Amino acid sequence: MRKFVIAILLAMPLIIQAQTVLTPEQQLEKAKQEAQAAKEAVKEAKKAAKRAAAEAKKAAKDKAKQAEKARIEAEIERANKEAARYKMEAEMIKKKARQTVEDAQKAVAGSSSGWSIPDNSTNESNQRSSSQQQSVSSKVTMPKTDKYDSKYLEGGVPQDADGKVVFTLDLKAPGKTAKQIYDITYQYLDELTKSENQLNSHIALVNQEQNIIAARYTEWLEFSKSFLSLDRTEFDYTLIAKCTDNHLELTMSRIHYDYEKGRPTHMSVSADEWITDEVAINKKKNRLRPLSSKFRRNTIDRKDEIFSQISYRLR
Repeated sequence: MRKFVIAILLAMPLIIQAQTVLTPEQQLEKAKQEAQAAKEAVKEAKKAAKRAAAEAKKAAKDKAKQAEKARIEAEIERANKEAARYKMEAEMIKKKARQTVEDAQKAVAGSSSGWSIPDNSTNESNQRSSSQQQSVSSKVTMPKTDKYDSKYLEGGVPQDADGKVVFTLDLKAPGKTAKQIYDITYQYLDELTKSENQLNSHIALVNQEQNIIAARYTEWLEFSKSFLSLDRTEFDYTLIAKCTDNHLELTMSRIHYDYEKGRPTHMSVSADEWITDEVAINKKKNRLRPLSSKFRRNTIDRKDEIFSQISYRLR
């Protein structure tokens, strides 16, 4: 009996296998069902891929729209900043022009008659004369001075009664009429507007009745220059020339610096605030303070250069 039970147990897998064997018709039906299922799976996969592609396309389109919107907004912001900058520069130019007019009128005790804006065009003969004068003026050389030279120390930057920095040249020109001095000075000041490093310089007003010239200059004032670096500032100033028989009075005033414009370290400051004795010299009066020293030294040097050149012309 025991052997019989064991034999039945051993035969069970064969019996089950015999019961699960499919007929050819069943196998065909099963194959068809599996094929249909695979077909449906492929169809669903294609739909899913199509949906994914559409979503990716939409996402890319949305991203492109966002990028374009950001670009346009950035362009608008840049344009607004540029417009604001131009507006500010225009206001500065207008302000400087008004200041030049005020300075010029003060030079003749507030007189408002006889003033005109000069024609800055130059004829051929004047150009030839200008070229000759430029070659003469180039012979004027400033003596080399040490950075601690006394001319940079106390008294080197004079101020008027209002505390404004004003450099003055009182020059005798024996044997020359006011008109002759006016013509020579005008020619030099006009040449100066066209010289190297000029940015926005012009003769603003003249009064031929009283032989007065008012000119406004914006130029680069270089502190140091090398192969790797250039240290400089925009340098604004007004020159007013009063010409009388045998004498020229030339003043340099309204001095202003725009240093490192467009950078985080940008500094816009006037000479009245930055290079006076009180601000630029130490308590012992024997050294310049580090921050403003280069502005004071180079301003004095530039003033000396201009005054020396006009003096040479009128000798």
